[in-house]
Amino acid sequence: MAKMTFDLPDAMSEFVENQVAFGRYESASALMQALIARAQWRADVDDKLEEALDEYEKGDFTVHHSGDFQKLGEELLRQRSKVP
Repeated sequence: MAKMTFDLPDAMSEFVENQVAFGRYESASALMQALIARAQWRADVDDKLEEALDEYEKGDFTVHHSGDFQKLGEELLRQRSKVP
């Protein structure tokens, strides 16, 4: 595992320390890993939305039926549950 060092403003450092002290995360490292994993997930979702918009603008899209949205929602929830 790689090791990184970075500076934080005092308020952010205090937030990290409080999250660990209250037991929400085992360590500052665990909090950073969770935040980065969530940012990666969001970037992936943003990419997928951008692709969908590009397809729509090109007229290259599929008409979905109401049940399809439930399946898509369930898949997004499954993916989201994998994010710490």
